Amino acid sequence: MPIASSLPARPGHSAPLPVTWSPVALNARLDAERALHAVPRLPLRIVAEARLTVGRIISQVERRELTQADATELLRDVAHRLAEARLVEEAAHASRADAPLHLG
Repeated sequence: MPIASSLPARPGHSAPLPVTWSPVALNARLDAERALHAVPRLPLRIVAEARLTVGRIISQVERRELTQADATELLRDVAHRLAEARLVEEAAHASRADAPLHLG
């Protein structure tokens, strides 16, 4: 539900005031961004989709199209999915590293 229409504009400007992220929402945002940087070996498709999702969520909050509470939940979900994907990739990488070499 858009919430921008109920917000006051700055004097002399038609745009609403910039969003001040709540500590909880900001923490979720930073966790999602850290999770994106912690996944260098994931397939590019997964990282690109997550990066687009995080950017879309941030933009929607800043345009006041998404509440910070909803954004917090969505950002936490992205961070959780990235963490799970990273664990799966690390396990696969470890099993490949432990596999015996076939020489010859």
